[in-house]
Amino acid sequence: MPYEQLGEHVAKDRATAATVLAADGYDSPVSPSGVVATTNADGLGLARADRGAEGFLKEIESAALRKGNNDKPEHCDPAFWRDDTTLVCLHDSLTQVTFSPDYQRVTKTEELLPESDRATTDPTLSPDGKSLVFLSKNAGDQWVLYRADFASPGAQPVKIAALDLPIDGADDHRVSLIRWS
Repeated sequence: MPYEQLGEHVAKDRATAATVLAADGYDSPVSPSGVVATTNADGLGLARADRGAEGFLKEIESAALRKGNNDKPEHCDPAFWRDDTTLVCLHDSLTQVTFSPDYQRVTKTEELLPESDRATTDPTLSPDGKSLVFLSKNAGDQWVLYRADFASPGAQPVKIAALDLPIDGADDHRVSLIRWS
């Protein structure tokens, strides 16, 4: 599809919006209703996929994300939306941020994992939305796949498998979990 036609399709649905935005260089999660969580100079930003907006996104003015707001989520690197108002962010750990339906307030912020020294990467939502998986490096520098349930936030995640390094032994390969099967 020619680039000029992408704008006609950006507001169709979540999957189409994510595809169009990826084609335009955005790697940001899209909620079921088309709200896009981005990272900008001020931290977390919200926008709506919009075919009329320049660059396909129209910023949502949110009191919850204004500078000086004590309830503003800190260090939120958007990973995925659980639903239209619940965003999971990645920083040193995983945090769930719930917004009011109009995105003007943060109604709840919750740490999903217990405090640890491990680095958490590549969180992926389960198809049923009840849990997530993520990759982490253990003390021996081995990548490990873990699962955590949303029903028990802050509980110890369950180890699923240790992952072998590539044949060449290099640890600089990008490791990511693509999908559930």
